[in-house]
Amino acid sequence: MTRPIPKKTIADLPFLPPPVMAEPNAMLIDGDLRLNLNEAPIPPSQKTISAMTNALVEVGKYPDHSCDALQTVLSDRLGVSKEQLFFGGGSAELLLATSLIAIDPGDEVIVPVPTFPTFGKGVAISGGRAIGVPVNEFGINDVKAMVTAITPNTRVVYACTPNNPTGGMLNSDDIVYLSQSVPDDILLLVDEAYHEFGAYDGGADCLDILSERTGLWAITRTFSKAYSMAGMRAGYGIASSAQLAMGYHKVRGNFTINRVAIAGAVAAYKDTDHRDLYLTENAHQRNRLSQGIEKLGFTPFTSSANFVTAQSPQPTEGIVAHLGENHILVQALTWPGVGPCLRIGVGNNDNITTLLTVLKNYLSGTE
Repeated sequence: MTRPIPKKTIADLPFLPPPVMAEPNAMLIDGDLRLNLNEAPIPPSQKTISAMTNALVEVGKYPDHSCDALQTVLSDRLGVSKEQLFFGGGSAELLLATSLIAIDPGDEVIVPVPTFPTFGKGVAISGGRAIGVPVNEFGINDVKAMVTAITPNTRVVYACTPNNPTGGMLNSDDIVYLSQSVPDDILLLVDEAYHEFGAYDGGADCLDILSERTGLWAITRTFSKAYSMAGMRAGYGIASSAQLAMGYHKVRGNFTINRVAIAGAVAAYKDTDHRDLYLTENAHQRNRLSQGIEKLGFTPFTSSANFVTAQSPQPTEGIVAHLGENHILVQALTWPGVGPCLRIGVGNNDNITTLLTVLKNYLSGTE
């Protein structure tokens, strides 16, 4: 019997295209306000731009696959060995890679619901099964329920903090509980794509806590969010051991972080002043956004990221459509027990003013 290609596990996957409008000229569409992708509303620092510009003249040569310069600055600041670090095209690539190194057909993973879908996609590709555990009423991973859901078939427990799409952040007690309660032979994977925002809000030092864990663990992070480099696709991870990190190295394609991205990531990571200015402004505008939509009847979750998710006072289809007609893109969401929600990225001052004005006029029936 002929076996179909794509194979069944791939053919059966739902195709959820990223919520990005096509760019026919390979440039951003002028006038669109993209608050649907949690992108930074400011460009990278001038030091970062200069480093990337300088690297452009060498793009005819393959990049350093080992990312040695980036590996060095990360190792020095994080206090981990170079051998514990691994790299990929954004943290999403690393989440997919986790399934390749940890999941066999029939294995189970524990995931919060809702959360970032890419890890679950990797589980499905590997023939595993995701066991969803609802987040708590604050939009935070319910760590006790997640541990309770562990079975003999569990291979990975995936936590996300701050969680996308709710913005809720685990505290130190939560992370300690996971670290101590997840069996040593199960990989405890923590997605910290919004790590810098959580740290700014006084969040727990996940790396410090997990470093005391006797079992397997890994953390994934990215330069897409706090460093304004979403278009460059640079991510990194920290593993509990060199052996685990080597697993990620083995499944990684060659040269998956380009030369310009590596140069930019090194410069961005060193430029803490620019990062901190952005984190401060993000916190201010996030509060303004949250308070503004609450006055319009939404119920926002407390967020420690660069977006706000809120329960909507009415079905979101009309709201999203109207905002889209005004070139404002936001993300509609729903999950059992909560109902229709909007996730709105934190833009700059003018972005928030525009959004709140259009939203208010629509809800009041004046548009």
